[in-house]
Amino acid sequence: MATEERAAAPVLALVRGLVAEVHPHAKPPSVTLDSTFDNLGIGSLELADLLLRVQDKLGVALPPHTLARIKRRLPGDVDVISGLPIEEGRAD
Repeated sequence: MATEERAAAPVLALVRGLVAEVHPHAKPPSVTLDSTFDNLGIGSLELADLLLRVQDKLGVALPPHTLARIKRRLPGDVDVISGLPIEEGRAD
C-alpha cells in the first residue's frame, strides 16, 4: 500500500461505510483515492455527515469552512482533510 493510501486509509474506511449505508441493497462501488463522491452516490448531506464522522473517528475538529473547500474527488479531499490545521479541542 502506498504512503498516500496508508495516510488516507481511515478516511477511505469511513467513506466505504457511508457508501454501504447509502446503497444498502446494491453491491457498493469500489472506493479508491480516484473515486468521485458523485460516482459513489454521495451528495452534499452525506458529505456533511462524512465530515462529522471524520471528526468523531479521528478525534479532530475541522474548521467550519472545510465542507466548502471539499471538491468532488477523494484525493484532493483527503489532502484538504488531513492538511488543514486542526483546531485544538471541540466545543461540544
